[in-house]
Amino acid sequence: MHRVATGDLAAFEALYQHYTPWLMQYLQSRLEQAESAEDVCQDVFLAVWNQASIFPSLSPLSTWILEMAQQHVLKVHTRDMYSAHEVVKNEPESGAEDPAENCCRQSDNRRVNQAVTALPPVLRQTITLRFYHDYSYREIATQMGCAEVTVKNRLRQARRRLGAALRRRKPPEVTAM
Repeated sequence: MHRVATGDLAAFEALYQHYTPWLMQYLQSRLEQAESAEDVCQDVFLAVWNQASIFPSLSPLSTWILEMAQQHVLKVHTRDMYSAHEVVKNEPESGAEDPAENCCRQSDNRRVNQAVTALPPVLRQTITLRFYHDYSYREIATQMGCAEVTVKNRLRQARRRLGAALRRRKPPEVTAM
């Protein structure tokens, strides 16, 4: 990582080649669309490149990459939830949308909202500021009167709880007739 932080493209390429298969497997298990997994993978490695100089050398590189991936996955889910909400909200009442798809989207939105609502207030506020309002760690720390490291720890804890809650309550599959 020290070489990557100095701008060594060969070191970055080696890191990319080594971690991409593992990261793609992780992302594909959490994102529905293959394009999304590929996009998020690229975003994660862009973040690795841009933040290489602040890599916490006491933690394993794989852990650091996984934390970035988790943040990006949550952003994708949050963005999808809000865009689905906007589509439903702005759609004409013509009934042109597939009812099964609409039902699944509403169910997903409801599950995510319930999981976020079930978080303890401090974790819910941290998640809301970061992913719904796109605040930086520093802005969240200032708003909540805590250190940036506390914000990161709260986000990590909230992501774990959300992931566990969403895995526990998978909706039944909808089959076409």
